Amino acid sequence: MSNLQEYIKKNYQKGIAECSNEELYIALLNYTKLAKSTYYDALKKLSREDKYKGLKTLIHNICNKNHGRYFSAWSQSTVISSFIWP
Repeated sequence: MSNLQEYIKKNYQKGIAECSNEELYIALLNYTKLAKSTYYDALKKLSREDKYKGLKTLIHNICNKNHGRYFSAWSQSTVISSFIWP
């Protein structure tokens, strides 16, 4: 096979534009000779909730209050006292 487009046309009998995202992803895995478990692992990671969402929001708010700087003299104590670690 010379490229992915020819591989998809041969295996799915349609163009890249008509394929679903899952078909494209599986075709790419097959074309690169990766295992399907890699696909399902990627799906699992994408569907997981971000366990650091609260911390990221807090850091973003601190940066906004400090005009783009993460730490100032008072923000170090704010981070420690206002965030409960998971």
